Amino acid sequence: MKINFKLLKKALALTVALCALLALCASCAKEPPVPDPILECGEEKMPLYFYEFMLSRMKGELARNKYPVKESSFWSTKVEESGETYEEYYNKSIFESCKKYFAAAVLFDELGYTLPKSVLASIDEEIAFYIDYDGDGEKNAFNELIEAYGVNADALKQCYIIEKKYEYLINALYGGGELIADSVREEYFQKNYYCFKQVLFAKFYYKYQHDDYGNMIYFDKETGYPIYDTENGSFAYDESGSRIKDSFGQPIYFDAEGNVLYDTEKGMPSVELDDRGNPIQYEYTAEEIEAQKQLAKELAESAAEGNFAAFEAKIEENKLVVGEVNEFADGYYLSEIESAGYTGDVGYLSDILEMLEEMEVGEIGYYESDAGYHVIMKYGLETGKYTDKDYKSWFASLDAHIIGDLFDLRIAEIMEGMTVNEENLAKARSIRDIGINFDY
Repeated sequence: MKINFKLLKKALALTVALCALLALCASCAKEPPVPDPILECGEEKMPLYFYEFMLSRMKGELARNKYPVKESSFWSTKVEESGETYEEYYNKSIFESCKKYFAAAVLFDELGYTLPKSVLASIDEEIAFYIDYDGDGEKNAFNELIEAYGVNADALKQCYIIEKKYEYLINALYGGGELIADSVREEYFQKNYYCFKQVLFAKFYYKYQHDDYGNMIYFDKETGYPIYDTENGSFAYDESGSRIKDSFGQPIYFDAEGNVLYDTEKGMPSVELDDRGNPIQYEYTAEEIEAQKQLAKELAESAAEGNFAAFEAKIEENKLVVGEVNEFADGYYLSEIESAGYTGDVGYLSDILEMLEEMEVGEIGYYESDAGYHVIMKYGLETGKYTDKDYKSWFASLDAHIIGDLFDLRIAEIMEGMTVNEENLAKARSIRDIGINFDY
C-alpha cells in the first residue's frame, strides 16, 4: 500500500488545529477566575469587589438618611450598644451580609437552579443603559465612574447576578411568604410581639373639624368625604332653586329643624388638619401639662392590674385622637424585630418595648415622652392579629423576618463550611474610604 505522505501531513495538521480549537473553546466555556476571593466554599468563591460594592451602597443609604458620612469624626464615633466605631460596625455587618449572599449563591447552585434568560437579559440591558447614560456610551468612562464603588461594568453585572440568585432562591423556597405555614407565622408572632393599650395624658390636644353651622363633621371611612344621614334627613334648596351642597359637591342632608344631619354610625369625626394634611396640635399651658402629669401618676398608682374593662373605660375617658377615632383600638403591637422603625415622633416606642419585655400580661406601667404621660397595660396577643388589614402597619416586616430566620437555618451548614481569605479581605477599602453609591 502506497502512503500519500502529503495527504497524511495535511490530515495531521487539521487534527492538531482541531485539538487546539477544542482546547480554546473549553477554556472559553469556563468561568473567569474570581479576583481576590474573600470567601470560599468548595469550588465556589466570592470576589472582594462584591464586598466593596455593598459597602458603597450602605454608605449611600446612610448619606440619604442625613448621616455625616463625609466627616471622619462620624466613623470614629462609638456605637452605644456594641462599643464599636461606626466604621467597624458597618464593615462587620456588611461582611456578614455578604456571607449570606455567598451562602445563597452556593445553595442556588447546589439545588440546580439557573437564572432565567430574561433575568440575565434585563441585567445586560441595565448595564448597557448605565454605560450609555452615565458613561456617554463609553465603557471605559463608565468604569472610571464606578471604580469608586469597587467595581467595573463586568463586576457590576456579577454583583447583580449574585443578588438575583438570592432573590430567586428566596422566592423558590418561600414564595415571598406564601409558602410559610400559618402555624409557623403564628408561633413567630407569639414569640416576638407584645401588645399594650394606653391612656395618654398628652401635652397637647386636637380640635375636631366642624362645619359652617358649628356641627362636628362625620367623614366616610372609605372616601374621606362627609357622610350624611340620607334615611332620616332630606336635602334643601338655595335661593336659586339648586340643592345645597358641600365643598365636595355632595348634597347636604338636614333634619326638620334645618340642622345638618350626619351619619354618625357609618362615619367618624376627624381632627383639624394643616395644609399638608397633618393633625394640628394645640399646646397646653405649663400648668395644664403639670395637671396632666399628676392625673397620669394617679391613674398608674390606682389602676387595678388585670382589670382590663376598667382600664379600657379610662382609655375612653381620656382618648387622644390622631386622625381617626379608636385608631388601634385593639392595642399597639411592638416587636424587637421592628424596633429600628421606632424613630422620630414615635421613638419612645423602643423604651415602651423594653418595659413590655419585663411586664406580665395585665400589669400597669408608666412612661413619660415628649408626647405626654403614658399609662400602659400589657395585653395578651390576639391570635392571627397580623392578618387584620387595619393593623398591617405593625406587621409590615413580619414575613420578611420569618423568611430571614428560616433561611438562616437552611444555610447554617454552608456558613460553617465557608472559609475567609483574610489576606484578600485586608485589601478591601473600608466604608470610610469607599465611594458614596446612590445609583447602583
